[in-house]
Amino acid sequence: MRFPHPASPDSIRSRPARGAEVAVGLHDEEEDGIEFDPRRDLSKKDWEGMKGELEECRDKDWRKFSHIASGLSFLFPDRKAELNLNNAAFDGMKEALEKFRGTNWWEFGSIAMNLSLLFQDRKAELGLNEQTFDEMKLALATCRSRDWLNFIQMAMSLSILFPERKAELKYDGADIDWMKDELAWWRGWGSWPHFSETASCLSLLFPDRKAELNLNDAAFEGMKKGLEGSRGTDWWGFSHMAMNLAVLASERAEIVNGRIVIQPKKPKLTGEPKPLPERLKI
Repeated sequence: MRFPHPASPDSIRSRPARGAEVAVGLHDEEEDGIEFDPRRDLSKKDWEGMKGELEECRDKDWRKFSHIASGLSFLFPDRKAELNLNNAAFDGMKEALEKFRGTNWWEFGSIAMNLSLLFQDRKAELGLNEQTFDEMKLALATCRSRDWLNFIQMAMSLSILFPERKAELKYDGADIDWMKDELAWWRGWGSWPHFSETASCLSLLFPDRKAELNLNDAAFEGMKKGLEGSRGTDWWGFSHMAMNLAVLASERAEIVNGRIVIQPKKPKLTGEPKPLPERLKI
């Protein structure tokens, strides 16, 4: 997920034209559970690759820096201190943020969300006032029925930046059906970066409806293939695919008070349970 959110990398933004009908038959398989644990499935080389990409962006591309930093802090929360997110980094990302205020609210929302997640104690410095909310909400309405991927990502940004006003976004049944259709579209095209981004955002926005996303083995294998394809060649895309997988593999993921809260799945028990010693039996 460009999940933290969520603003997707440039490679995710371009979408195939809807010129021909696409088969989406993968829907009908039953969900068997996605298994992905960053602590187990990401290596030291993965950390070093993403961290190296982050440092390449420092002082050069603060927009991209914000996205990679948010991914790393989500995937490796115990190593956040190693990202050197100092005052200079905050100021650089905030300067990048201001370039998009009033000109591109989708991009503004994605960078603001990253900053809010990375510097939770400095959110008040981002200028998230009434006018900002109104302009972003208007941009959300503009995306409705025209660009559902951007709609979903803008909804994510608004939910994290203005959690107390989530009820004002008013998604109706038609909106949700269209967003699910968007997910089916990317599944049918086999565009797994788009699919993972859409699915992770939907699972965070509507955690009680995650079962409707049909996250079956075929979907997991497709996303895993997409992850492997970006390993070592596109660390930015890799970080977001990994985030999306981590969200989708959780027992439950949701936005609570402007933060992303993950409930990990309990490990599956294998084999026959061993009998308890007599003194432990109840």
